[in-house]
Amino acid sequence: MKVLLLSLLVGEGLIKMNRSVEEVLTARGHRVRAARIYENNPQKEKFNGEGYYKAMKLIPHLLVLGQKFGWWFGSRLKGTRPVFLGSDIKHSRRAVLEFLEEEKPDFIFTPVNFVGLALEQLKKEGSLPCEYGLLSPDYHVPLCSQMCRSAAFLATADEGVTQMYRRYDLHNLETTGIPVGRAFTDLPPKEELRQKLGVPCGRNVLITNGGFGFGRNLDFVRALTRELTDCGIIFVNGRNAEQKEKIDAYLAESGVRNVINLGFVDNMQEWMAVSDVMVGKCGGCTVSEAAALDLNFVAYDNRFFPEMDNLKYLKDRAATVAVRRPKQIVRVLARYDQDPASFEQMRARLSALNDGHGAERLADLIENRA
Repeated sequence: MKVLLLSLLVGEGLIKMNRSVEEVLTARGHRVRAARIYENNPQKEKFNGEGYYKAMKLIPHLLVLGQKFGWWFGSRLKGTRPVFLGSDIKHSRRAVLEFLEEEKPDFIFTPVNFVGLALEQLKKEGSLPCEYGLLSPDYHVPLCSQMCRSAAFLATADEGVTQMYRRYDLHNLETTGIPVGRAFTDLPPKEELRQKLGVPCGRNVLITNGGFGFGRNLDFVRALTRELTDCGIIFVNGRNAEQKEKIDAYLAESGVRNVINLGFVDNMQEWMAVSDVMVGKCGGCTVSEAAALDLNFVAYDNRFFPEMDNLKYLKDRAATVAVRRPKQIVRVLARYDQDPASFEQMRARLSALNDGHGAERLADLIENRA
């Protein structure tokens, strides 16, 4: 069987989800082609990648307004005419048809919602000769998923989410969980990892800000190093090289010694495993990885979508606490020391969201539906 996995140039979480499924399918002897939906259209790929994230960085409040308008607009259309998504769907359709001609897959899988909607339209028109599946990559129901009438894989079995899908008269719903790589479920002992990474014993706090490292990271480090002198701080800047360099300069000038300052890393599971608390964006993949590693997770309340819906989902289940400023992180860690039992309960609630076997369940469904 040949499987085509479609993702985007950006969105590290989506790429990692596809990589997890690819890992399992390849191990089972299937042929897998992992592709970016716009890889044959550099101009569109640059716009959807670099342009989108520049916009998120510059005008987040406008984008939040756009998200709210999108939900209202979708409810008015009752999930039947995704007009405002027309550009992405049009280009996705064209790209899918090109991939069909080149790859001739038996199954197409994607965690990208508008790609799933394009696949749905092609299937209805009789232009898609194979089966397909859309993974909803968050702990809520995105607009495109609401409009997609079949072949949806859900991140959670939560009744509220599945009821939302049923409201839109969807079919073939399966709860798989968000896939995480085998590296997250097959790690050496914590002490061995600490020695490998050069992380000191004692409590360590891991702070991340997404693959692109949005935010004023240097301000965070300055504020935290003034307050957190009794624990290690591991700061991951992602691809934000400018902020990493500024933090390196600050650490050298100030003489602070309890910070490990990193750029983009491809062994995030190891840094997570040596940490006691993780502070990060509330993306579906990040949440799932923290859950699979049984880690205390503190979420940024950053108002970016879809993170704000994921955050609401976690807060409703008392599976995280939200922070906006460095001082709030310090207060949360103080509570962690004063009342460890409540944090253990919070950690257990988060851990229940993902058992680390979503990729295997997705591979099973792909095999059965192809």
